Amino acid sequence: MAIGGGAPNPAIVRLDLAARLRELRLASDLSIESVAAELMCSQAKISRMETGGRGIQARDVRDLCRFYGVDSDLRDQLIRMATEAKRRGWWQDYGSLDEQTQTYVGLESAASSLSIVETRAIPGMLQTRAYAHLILSGVRGQSTNAEIEEIVATRERRAERVARGEVLLRAILDQATLERTFGRFDVLLEQVELLIARSTLPNVTIQILPFDALPSPAVESSFTYLTFANHNVPDVVFIEGRSENAFIDKERISQDYRADFEAASQIAATTSDSREWLIRRRVALSKAVERS
Repeated sequence: MAIGGGAPNPAIVRLDLAARLRELRLASDLSIESVAAELMCSQAKISRMETGGRGIQARDVRDLCRFYGVDSDLRDQLIRMATEAKRRGWWQDYGSLDEQTQTYVGLESAASSLSIVETRAIPGMLQTRAYAHLILSGVRGQSTNAEIEEIVATRERRAERVARGEVLLRAILDQATLERTFGRFDVLLEQVELLIARSTLPNVTIQILPFDALPSPAVESSFTYLTFANHNVPDVVFIEGRSENAFIDKERISQDYRADFEAASQIAATTSDSREWLIRRRVALSKAVERS
């Protein structure tokens, strides 16, 4: 998956390289302990390299290839990948994004599909500018207006992939996210209008999880499930926290979240019923704006 100028997406290259290094170690029937001893480094470093949790140095790839007995052509390819993985992505130009958020945006920009369950607010990729500013001014009270504007700009850029049909987006929104006005009926009205427009795109499905829906594990937390066209890269679950985010790429756990999403989809309103609900919500908000 390429970024601007046709360069490979560094986030996905890093994960691809990590998966290949792990495969080479397993094919050589070597433990992380023995590899760490050979490279005279910590076991944690090898583990991080195999999960894409840290930048992989070209010299480390060279040493690993020598230890694994890799032929020169594959070695050179993996070394090139290590170089590509260190290339800056567009998201790294936004200094207001912390490292974890930059990692997520990099992965999101390479994902072929996104499955989102959101119980707190409208997902960033579906937010209007006004709604994003309203949310961020509350949750990032210590941020400057310039920092908030920069975060909003990244969300708009991320949303462009949705508008262009470059990513399949499935979103399940708790009804509460669309009932909460934050004291601004006009802002939520504009937001609902955008959701209605997005729901007409062939690559987007939006479902509302009503208040009377049956209990589901998915309503306990908000998360995003990412899949990639590169089958060498594992699915990733992203969970955004108040002070720290979590990435899960262990297959057993990530598949549990996939199952939670599908279960939530079954108890949520259908896409057509959800669209009708959004239209009714637009009417109610329009009247509220007129009265205010």
